[in-house]
Amino acid sequence: MKRVIKADGRLTDGRLSLAVVTGGLDFAGPARHRHLRNDEAFIVLEGELRFLIGDEEVDVGPGAFLYAPAGVTHAFTNRGGTTTKMIVMFCPADFEGYFQELAALRAEGTRSPEKVAALQRKYGMEVVGPPLGANDA
Repeated sequence: MKRVIKADGRLTDGRLSLAVVTGGLDFAGPARHRHLRNDEAFIVLEGELRFLIGDEEVDVGPGAFLYAPAGVTHAFTNRGGTTTKMIVMFCPADFEGYFQELAALRAEGTRSPEKVAALQRKYGMEVVGPPLGANDA
């Protein structure tokens, strides 16, 4: 997965962050999770994705808009056999720090589940289940 931050909290006075996220054919997406203090919104630009928002699963393509308010479980996965691209927004903007710190951990070769869990707690992210595609056979 490639994430390019287009607007961060410094640019938006902390109100929102915006990134373009590209996923390859093997992009499984994140574990089922919720943000305790951040809303998250998605605009699909390319590819086919399956989203879980709350209790609803939906398959979407280019032009789809999805919204996960703070506290609502969500996840997504590549379902179309092609690369995917979407705009991802967080309100407020502080969650962008999670991705920056996670990338730094990975760059130093750290894969410690304890360190990742501590980082998730720091940014108010609560993992509540496996990735969306994990139960597919």
